[in-house]
Amino acid sequence: MTQTAQTHNGTARDAAEIGELLGHHTAVTLAGKLLNLRPMTFGQLPKVLQLISPLLADLDRENVDVTQLVLNHADRLVPLAALLTGETQEWVDSLPLDDAADLVATLIEVNADFFARRVLPRLSARMDRLAGMSKSSAPAATTDQTPASGPVSSVN
Repeated sequence: MTQTAQTHNGTARDAAEIGELLGHHTAVTLAGKLLNLRPMTFGQLPKVLQLISPLLADLDRENVDVTQLVLNHADRLVPLAALLTGETQEWVDSLPLDDAADLVATLIEVNADFFARRVLPRLSARMDRLAGMSKSSAPAATTDQTPASGPVSSVN
């Protein structure tokens, strides 16, 4: 249901989207434990970026091979999965490989959706607005409209 009533800072639809975002979770059972996975928080972002920066080339592909990702980057994915699940690194480290691959795939899905649908479009819109503001506030270039004249000679 879409509402269009005005609220203090936007529409009720915006408030519903924020509520949906904050309440969004994906439930997965791994090693007999039910996990409710949510998109990363703002506070987690610096550590997440630090951990995934070497993986970005592998994550930028259209079809991510999660098993290869786990095999090639387990040293970064274990602390990343622990951070994003709230579980200990020891628990993540003890997962069978197929459960670890499922966990990583689910974390990618949960957070890729968050960035692709929420953060990037809003960030892009703000950057466009900033670019427009800087163009309109930049001093206008002035051109000298006086006609060009030939060499000046003095008559004595």
